Amino acid sequence: MKFPRATRLPLHRQEKIYERQGVHLARSTLCGWVGSCAEVLGYLVAAMAKDALSAHCIAIDATGVLVQAKDKCRRGHFWVLVADRDHVLFRFTPRHNQDGPKEFLRGYKGYVQADASSVYEELFRTEQVTEVGCWAHCRRRFFEAMSSDRERAMTALGFIHQLFAIDKATKDLAPGRRTEQRRSHAQPVLGAFRAWLDSEELLVLPRSPIAGAIGYARNQWTALIRFLEDGRLRLDNNRSELELRREALGRKNWIFVGSDDGAEWNAVIVSLIASCALHQIDPWAYLRDVLILLPSWPRDRVLELAPKSWKQTLENTDARQRLAASPWTAPVTLAA
Repeated sequence: MKFPRATRLPLHRQEKIYERQGVHLARSTLCGWVGSCAEVLGYLVAAMAKDALSAHCIAIDATGVLVQAKDKCRRGHFWVLVADRDHVLFRFTPRHNQDGPKEFLRGYKGYVQADASSVYEELFRTEQVTEVGCWAHCRRRFFEAMSSDRERAMTALGFIHQLFAIDKATKDLAPGRRTEQRRSHAQPVLGAFRAWLDSEELLVLPRSPIAGAIGYARNQWTALIRFLEDGRLRLDNNRSELELRREALGRKNWIFVGSDDGAEWNAVIVSLIASCALHQIDPWAYLRDVLILLPSWPRDRVLELAPKSWKQTLENTDARQRLAASPWTAPVTLAA
C-alpha cells in the first residue's frame, strides 16, 4: 500500500488549496487541528510503543531534519522503529546521540537490527539487547569500492550474493526449519568469506575504499552472522530504511519542521499511517474512525484501536455501535 501524498503536504500549501476551493482556513487553524489530533492520538501511539517492547526483533534507523529557529534552522532527527509485523513507530529527538535509542528501548529484551552507528553502542552493551547486523550496509561498502578495486569488490559481492540467495530460498520455511537450513547452507559460505577477508586485509592499501569495506565486515562480523541464531531474523535492515523514506520524501516538500512540537505531532501521525500500511488498512478511514472512538474509549483497552488490532476491533459490536452513532462516519467496511 502506498502512503498518501497529503502526509507530505505542508500546511501552507494545504491552506492555498482550500482557498482555491472557496474555503478560507487560516494556517493557525490547520496547525491547531493537527496539534489537537496528535495530542489525542498520542495516547494510542504510546500504547503501541509499550506493546512493541514485547517484539522478537526491532529494526531501527534515523534521518536528519531541519527545525525552524530564530536565526537559522537547527538540526533534529526522526527515528523509526519497526517491531516485527506489529507496529511502525516514529520518534523525534533534537539530537542524534545515544540517549534516543536508550529511551525508546528502555526495558526491551530481544534483538535489535541497526547499522553500525556509534549511537547504538551503549544500547548493545547490555545483556538484554542483542545486536543484529545489516548485510545490505556491508554490501553497499563493497559496491562503493568497485571503482578502485573491482576484482576484490566483486569477490566479496559474490559471497554476499550467495547469502541472500540462501535466505530467499528458505523464506517460506517455518522458523525452526529455516534456522537449520540457513546454518547448513550459509555457514560454509561464511567460513570461506571470513577466511578471504582475513587474508585480503593484510594485502590491501590502508584507508582505501576496499580496506574500509573489509574492515567493516570484520569488525561487524559477530552481528552480521547473528541471523544464523534464529530463522525469524533478517539479513538486512532495509525494512526500517524503507519506512524512513516517509520522512525523507516529506522533507523534500516541507523543507523543515516549524518546531520540536510540530516534529512530535508528525511522528505520532506518521506512526499510525505507516502501521496502517503494514496491516493493509485505509489510513484515511482509520484516522477518521479512531478520532471518533478514542476520546470515549476505555484507556485500559486503547491498544484495541491500534492498526495491529483494528480489523478485529471493527468486528466488535461496541465499536460498530459507537461509530454508527456518530454523524461523522460512513458505514463501516473493512479495507481490502
